[in-house]
Amino acid sequence: MRLYLFRRLIDECGQGTIYWKGEQIVKTVEFAQVDNHGQVSFIPEGLYPLRRKHIPKQGWNIELVQDGQYTYPIRSFDRGMTVQFGGIHPVFFHQEAIQVKASRIAYQNFKQFIFEQMNQGIPIDLSIITYGTNRRMDDQSSGTLAATGTDQW
Repeated sequence: MRLYLFRRLIDECGQGTIYWKGEQIVKTVEFAQVDNHGQVSFIPEGLYPLRRKHIPKQGWNIELVQDGQYTYPIRSFDRGMTVQFGGIHPVFFHQEAIQVKASRIAYQNFKQFIFEQMNQGIPIDLSIITYGTNRRMDDQSSGTLAATGTDQW
């Protein structure tokens, strides 16, 4: 099963939408990650398998796997999060003020959808595609790009 994340990068954050077979699953916000050398980067474009990860204080979560080792989290916002935290955060709406409770609900809905597929033994990949930073692609046109009869383009 292949999901598509169409995102646009705006200065210090990215806004996107995850689609499956042309249907919007969830909107996302992504903050750049700051590494030990002070370099700022977003998750590179590409195809990433999703997997479950258990975190003792948070329970089961989802992460993207790169090269079998390095991972990027998919998680809800938490109080005290800053732009230093990388990863993809599901939200209901793209807005300046991220609402923590709404992000948790969006993440739980997304996680439930993903785990239902995984429980059936279906492997899931996320393809990240970045489009122009100066203009906004509306949901209808990006949804059309992801609409196919199969999981492949």
